[in-house]
Amino acid sequence: MKNYTQTDGYIAVGNTAVGQSNDVYVVRTDNAGATIWEKTYDITGNNDYDFGASIIELADGSGFAITGYVVYNSGTPVDGYILKIDCEGGIVWSNTYGRPLGQDQGFDIIETASGNMTTTNPGDLVVCGVSDGINGTIDGWLLRVTANGAIIWAQDYQIGGQFDVRHDVFESLTELMPTGTNTTGDIMAVGHTRMDGGG
Repeated sequence: MKNYTQTDGYIAVGNTAVGQSNDVYVVRTDNAGATIWEKTYDITGNNDYDFGASIIELADGSGFAITGYVVYNSGTPVDGYILKIDCEGGIVWSNTYGRPLGQDQGFDIIETASGNMTTTNPGDLVVCGVSDGINGTIDGWLLRVTANGAIIWAQDYQIGGQFDVRHDVFESLTELMPTGTNTTGDIMAVGHTRMDGGG
């Protein structure tokens, strides 16, 4: 059996209905679009509703990292997750991230190229998405973890202060290049905000 490297073809993530639940669905193809492998993943192992939102190649050639969110059969909470897989789709590790009774969803993921080598490192994973924030607000959410999935920091972001009723959502992010004497790049996220009942 061939051990495929990250340079062969394409990979995509989404979800598929499986009985009474949804699983994360990943397809890897060659450069002509022919399927190399396809796999489904039950993130919690409990037949919850698992959604895949973004997938990236890892810089060291070891595989891929995926983010999305899990809607538990109980309805709440909703947790974001990171799933790390090897080049053949085998699970390396999988973690969910969220606060008790909260709702946290991952929409995009990046692997960092820089770090300050004390609290952050190249190869950290950063997720952006949305979180139900303090006082019932809906906030943009950023999460940074180590290459092994340990939380470095997690932060909510909102326009207008903690009592603002806007819904703030991050949908995509990037790492900025370090400048000057800085050893690590800033993280920049983009998304949308809306007032209740407005755009």
